Amino acid sequence: MGRLDEAEAKLKQATKQDPENKAAYYYLDLVNEAVFAQVMRERAEVSKKGLVEVAQAWNSPRRAPSRELPSATFWIASIPGPAASSFNRSSTGFGSRKPLSSRRPAA
Repeated sequence: MGRLDEAEAKLKQATKQDPENKAAYYYLDLVNEAVFAQVMRERAEVSKKGLVEVAQAWNSPRRAPSRELPSATFWIASIPGPAASSFNRSSTGFGSRKPLSSRRPAA
């Protein structure tokens, strides 16, 4: 961009000396378009590199998931809301030594 900077400085000087110089404004506009295009190319390159990094991170090899199942306590503790607080081991048969059939009401 060194040459574009020089051209821009000279064209700005020309527009200050002669505000009616349409050619100076025209070429100044071309210089600004070239600078903008170069900045956009650099931005696109940075964006592409970022996308490649994200794609590589997503496609990186993962560890094999554990085949062990979590304990029942984990599942009970993860119940949201009042269900977790109203969980009663004796009413569900967990931790009770009586068989479920003896706790059911007779019909």
